[in-house]
Order: sequence, then structure tokens, then C-alpha cells
Amino acid sequence: MGYTTSTVHGIEVPDSAEANNVPEDIGKVVTALEAGSIVKRLTGAQIAALTAPQKPAGLVVYNTTTGRLQVSDGSNFADVDATAVSALGIANAALPKAGGTMSGAIAMGSNKITGLGTGTASTDAVTKSQLDGVSATASAALPKAGGLMTGTLQLDQFVKLQGPYPAVGDLTIHTPTGQVVLQGPAATPASGQIAHANASFANQSATLGQIPSSRDVKQNITDLSAQQRAAFDKVAPVAFEYREGCGPNEVEQQGVHLGFIAEDVRDAGIRIVEDPDGAVVGLQPFELIAVLWAKVQDLQAQVTTLKEGS
Repeated sequence: MGYTTSTVHGIEVPDSAEANNVPEDIGKVVTALEAGSIVKRLTGAQIAALTAPQKPAGLVVYNTTTGRLQVSDGSNFADVDATAVSALGIANAALPKAGGTMSGAIAMGSNKITGLGTGTASTDAVTKSQLDGVSATASAALPKAGGLMTGTLQLDQFVKLQGPYPAVGDLTIHTPTGQVVLQGPAATPASGQIAHANASFANQSATLGQIPSSRDVKQNITDLSAQQRAAFDKVAPVAFEYREGCGPNEVEQQGVHLGFIAEDVRDAGIRIVEDPDGAVVGLQPFELIAVLWAKVQDLQAQVTTLKEGS
């Protein structure tokens, strides 16, 4: 009778014939546990002296000589891998597959990010197809530095090309439809000219461009009224000099010029060129020519009458 010591953990187990003594038996188990029977504390020499039955695979001991935990593979002991011990910490620092928020940059190492959805918010990444669309739009646009238009430019608003001098030096284009047409040699107006229903422009040769004037494009055609003919007598030609910085160019800025005051022409009932805000831009020469033509006809009629009477 007595006790048998267990092979692996060294716990004393009472023989079957041993009289029951619970306090003593429990005390032996506690003593064994406190001595390290679950995770044994052994020196390197003691670990090396363990027999095969005493070191089954998976047995963990603490090597008091090296200060490391070691695990048995059934034959030998090896230190528990430090990487394995820290694996949980590494996993906690990883981005879950379900998604999350990065706290640092990702270096892709020349690898692709694939399967992107179409970006919608201002901070979203965009797909290559979205970038290709932007690139195609940019390639089809006219650079600010200038370039060649390949199609018609149709405008629905007032257009103003500002020159070197304010107001007077500006080229203003304004039509009822807002359309500006640049046409080639096979159409009207002639090549290199700009057509406009209510104003005239010069081409590169400084000649007056053609203005649509066919009967087919006009309606309510009548002779000039007496009031319209009388506008000739209400507008006086003047000599003038441009104010500083208001001439159409540096050459025209100098010296005395002959012409009309646009406001006087307007007050006489003849149309002039104004911007959408009503500011005076300039004259419409063909309006003045029409009044002058009518006046010449009236004078010619008077001359004819006088000749016949004499």
C-alpha cells in the first residue's frame, strides 16, 4: 500500500488499497501543483534527462536555465516561437476583410487595385473608365492657349471679347438668337468674316464683312418714315479726340477724329449697339447709311423738281 507517482506531472496517486484520507490526498495534489506539475519549472539539465514517457508531444515546461517556455514534440523541446506569441497583436493591428479605417499609407509596390466601384463622392477613388472619360473630354476641348476649332461654336448668351482698353476696345457680339457663325469660302459671309444681323465687322484685310440682307430673311419691309428720314437733321457730325486709354488702339488713340456721338444717334431714333445692360458700345453703320441714302434720295428728288420747274 502507498502512493504511485504519475509519469508526466509527478502527482502522487493513492493505491486502490490505500485507506481513504481525503485531506492528505488533496494536500499532495496541491503540493504538486504548487511545485509546477502543470507547467513544470525545470533546469536545462533536468529537461535533457526526461525520458520519452515523461515528455509527450505538447508538454510545456519552463526552462529556468534559459528563462523560456519550451514545448515538446515527443522527442525534443524547442522554445515557443516569439512570432506566434505576438500573432494576436499582429492580427489586432490588421485591417479586417469586412473593411475598416486605415491609419497609415499603403505602398502597393507597383501592384494594381482592382474591382473598384464607380466613385460618386468627392473623396472616392475613381475607376480608369471614369478617368478615360475625363481625358476624352479634355482632349476634345479647346486649350486656353488657343487651338483649332473643328466644329460650330453655338452660343446662347451675350459674348464679349475684351481688348486692351475698357469698353471702347472690346469686341462685342450680340444677336437675337445668340448665335455666332464663322463660315468658310463656300457660304455667306465670305471666308474669314463674321456675320451678324445688327452690326458689321472687318476681316483680316480690313474690308467690311457681308451682312445677311436678302428679302428672304426680312419681313415688314417699308420705306423709311418721315420721322426716320428726319433723323439725318438731328445728328450732327463732330470732331473729337479719345480720352486717355479709351481709343480702339494706340494708333487711333492719337489725334483728332471725325464721327458721331452714339447717344445722339440713338436719341434721333437710329439703332446703335448696346450691351445687355444697356451700356453704349458703338454705332451700327448700315443704319446710318440707310438714313443718309434716304436723305440723298430726297435731295435728288428736290433737285429734279427744281430742274423741271426751271
